[in-house]
Amino acid sequence: MRGGDKGIKEFIDNIEDKHTVTLKEIDRFYDALNNLRYEGKMFRQRNLKVVNGFIEFINNDFLPHLSNDENSLFPFLENHMPALGPMLHFLKGEHREIKDRFKAFERTCKRLEEFLSGVEDQKRIERLRDKGIYLVCLMRQHIQSESESVYKKIRDLKKEEQNLLMDKSFSRQKRIK
Repeated sequence: MRGGDKGIKEFIDNIEDKHTVTLKEIDRFYDALNNLRYEGKMFRQRNLKVVNGFIEFINNDFLPHLSNDENSLFPFLENHMPALGPMLHFLKGEHREIKDRFKAFERTCKRLEEFLSGVEDQKRIERLRDKGIYLVCLMRQHIQSESESVYKKIRDLKKEEQNLLMDKSFSRQKRIK
C-alpha cells in the first residue's frame, strides 16, 4: 500500500469510527426520547440525563466535525473534484438544517426542564420527542449520504491530492482542538 493510500485510509477510518460512535449516541438518544413518553415520571430524570448527554455530545463532537467539513474538507473537494459540487452543496444544506433543528431542540429541552410539573407535561414531552425524532432522522440520513458519496470519492483522489487533503485536514483539526 502506498503512503498516501495509508494516510487516506486512516483518515476515512477515523471518520467512519466517529460516525459509528455518533450512530450509537443517536440510538441511545432515540431510546431515551421514546422512554420519556412511555416510562413516565419515575424514569424521567434518567431519560433527561441521556438527552442532555446527547446535547453535550452534539455540541462537543458532532458540530465541530461539521465545521471541519465546511472549512477544510468541502472547499478542498470543490477545488479538486468539481463533480462533487452538487453533493457538497446538498451536504452543506443538511449541515444548516441539522444545526437549526438542533438549536430548536436544545431550546425546547431547556423549556421542558424549566416547566416540568403539571398537566402540560405530556404535551411538552411530545414536542420534545417530535423535534428529537426529526433530528435523529436528519443525522442518520446525513451520515449515510456523506459515507456513500464524499468518503468513497476521497479514496479515488490522486496520491498528490490525497497528501494535500491530509495536510489541510489535519492542520485544521489541530487548530479546532
